[in-house]
Amino acid sequence: MGSPVHALALALLVAGLACDRGGDATQAPEAATAAALAAVDTGAPSDAAVNATADAPGDATQQVGEEGDRDRDGDGIRDRDDRCPEVCETINGVDDDDGCPEDPPQANDELAGILGVIPDLAFEINKATIRPASFATLDRIAEVLLRHPDALVEVRGHRDAFPSDHVFASEITQKRAQSVLRYLVDHGVPSASLRAVGYGDSMPIDTNKTPEGRARNRRVELVLVERPVSFAEGCTKPP
Repeated sequence: MGSPVHALALALLVAGLACDRGGDATQAPEAATAAALAAVDTGAPSDAAVNATADAPGDATQQVGEEGDRDRDGDGIRDRDDRCPEVCETINGVDDDDGCPEDPPQANDELAGILGVIPDLAFEINKATIRPASFATLDRIAEVLLRHPDALVEVRGHRDAFPSDHVFASEITQKRAQSVLRYLVDHGVPSASLRAVGYGDSMPIDTNKTPEGRARNRRVELVLVERPVSFAEGCTKPP
């Protein structure tokens, strides 16, 4: 048990805190005196001293505020707003700001229905100009992609190996892939959801020895790919 002197000091300290909190300046000395006398008489803090101590602003509220302002994983999202405060948000073009890493994209039935070789897609001979007969097919593809803005789709151009001109094959397939991409963007698909790559004659799906095989090798495909992933500069806890 503390001495009366210690109790008196505690009571005076409590009174001072009460004044600092904006209490009545006239009543503060009286409260301090009453608390001090009670402490001296009993050798222990009075009820007034105990209650005043309980009412005094503590560090707990401040500590809670500081915790909420922390960013433990360093991804630039405060813990109070971060659904995954122990692991960094991925920067991959998907602006959700939930503080969590994204799962790799998964194609549902609708999206899967447009992936693969684009059917009935025709270009002018040895050019990247899309023939009007193909517009309806590309319009349907654009409608689906607009409903899946988080997907990243690679437009891949391919060509047969006849005649064997790899430079021309690479150039024409790149231009044709870009023509398809440009058409889709012009019809509302975000450019960030698409990328175009020409593979030349390097990826045949059939023989180049027959007209039918070469026709199949001349194609444009849509392939779902993962977005490039990076993390905030201050990230300390990548997934």
